[in-house]
Amino acid sequence: MTGIFKRKIPIIYAFITMIMGGIFAYFLINNSITGSQQSLQKNAYSDTIINNNLNTVRLNGYHYIKPILFAEPKTESVRYESLKTDINKIIDKNKTDGTIATASVYFRRFKDGEWIEINPQDSFQPGSLLKIPILITFLKMDEDKPGVLNSYVICDKLYDGNVVANITTKTIKVGQRYTAKELLHYMIVNSDNNATFLLEQYMNMDIYNKVYTDLGINISNLNSRDLFHLSARQYSVFFKILFNATYLNNEHSEFAASMLCESDFKDGLIKELPQNVKVAHKFGETGTQSMQELSESGIVYLKDKTYLITIMTRGREQQKLATVISEISKLVYNTINEGDK
Repeated sequence: MTGIFKRKIPIIYAFITMIMGGIFAYFLINNSITGSQQSLQKNAYSDTIINNNLNTVRLNGYHYIKPILFAEPKTESVRYESLKTDINKIIDKNKTDGTIATASVYFRRFKDGEWIEINPQDSFQPGSLLKIPILITFLKMDEDKPGVLNSYVICDKLYDGNVVANITTKTIKVGQRYTAKELLHYMIVNSDNNATFLLEQYMNMDIYNKVYTDLGINISNLNSRDLFHLSARQYSVFFKILFNATYLNNEHSEFAASMLCESDFKDGLIKELPQNVKVAHKFGETGTQSMQELSESGIVYLKDKTYLITIMTRGREQQKLATVISEISKLVYNTINEGDK
């Protein structure tokens, strides 16, 4: 038999061939790995850059997952610098003439998460704004044990606290029987303290406290009306999770937002807006005879321009505070509706 299978090759040549092949393979594999590492490093760097520009709030309490509640740019929007300037002009004008002592505003467009805030160092007593966490708590309770919202409760007495509500419409009556869902309607739509008081008697406090801590809100002073304060941006997280449906399920998030659209308080955010514009909103009032606070937060639905706005004010006359809120709200609406893309 002839050919290469029969030819004898000196051992030295075979040895050299093996060495050269090994060197070639080493460089080939090493270059391939280096290229892959560079590619991975490049991708990891890109992800890091993206993540460094985002403030991502995640839900704790699980072993293998960490759900995202919301994410947004870490820095304020450049696009809305002029809007921020115009809001500041309204605030400064009303501070100069004594209408308000101070005001704080947080604005966020949902489509891209761009946001601005005015006077973030100022914090306020939330008042009835804290009825939103109570609403979220009962909807969480209903998710854990379906049927909670349809359970009946008898009103055996009225609220006897030392906080007097100046802004109120309907209230529940002693001796009447209500479902939890009906009480939530009175609490949110009519801001009824009596319905709130009754709901609190049956509320799961562990879930209630967890709503705050899940959202990164310190609850050390939660039970003190005078000491518990929130900034406009801090409070806005409640509306963020409702709109995103990232804390409650879709059904309960939709239920909460639709109920907030029925609020019968008309003197603040929605007063100067077109009547056909849907706004899911809640107000909160508190203060003393010498200094009042009025705050309101809501989602203004404008298709792909839908935005969140929270306005907190402090001054001597509550009605004048409502006027300032409506003035700022109108400015923001006109800016977003007419000029924004």
